[in-house]
Amino acid sequence: MSIYLRDLRKNCIFIRNKIKISSFIPDGLGELISKNVPPNHYILGVTYTTHDCQICISGHPKGEETLMEGALREMSEELSLTCHNEIRPLFKRDRNHYYCLSLFDLRLHQNRATCPERDLRERAVMCVHAPERDILYYLSKVRYNHHNDDGIVSIWATSKENILSYIDSERSGFLSPMSNILSPDTKKI
Repeated sequence: MSIYLRDLRKNCIFIRNKIKISSFIPDGLGELISKNVPPNHYILGVTYTTHDCQICISGHPKGEETLMEGALREMSEELSLTCHNEIRPLFKRDRNHYYCLSLFDLRLHQNRATCPERDLRERAVMCVHAPERDILYYLSKVRYNHHNDDGIVSIWATSKENILSYIDSERSGFLSPMSNILSPDTKKI
């Protein structure tokens, strides 16, 4: 299986066999994906200027924001997606609140605001998923956000099965044959 990578600065889509995955895999991410993402769906992730690729997206509310407001702002900043409905976390583990959102419930919307306030302790972890063709359509439409304070340089996607295989191999301490699609990052960020 392939990894689709939308390079936002070059304005093109690449097909990759490997990417450098962040060591940030919060406890509960595998559970979120396995229980809430349909089979054969693809999941979005982001790449930072450090070339560090994160599975799904995450972020903290800032200042006076509620957790939901922070989650919606982060989704707008990192994926240029917005949702006009209220979103609720599916579960909480420690300070992480887990959300799973179908791309069908979201719309492209480029964020133009920044939020310089300091991060609060709680964190939203959001999994955005859709069938492969809809992910490819989204990747073809999303553009670089000049107002992004997080340093997002690309958005990538691969299948639920690839991601779960990778998470399982990381948790067990060895790389399974399926996990050669994703390459683990050796440094903590």
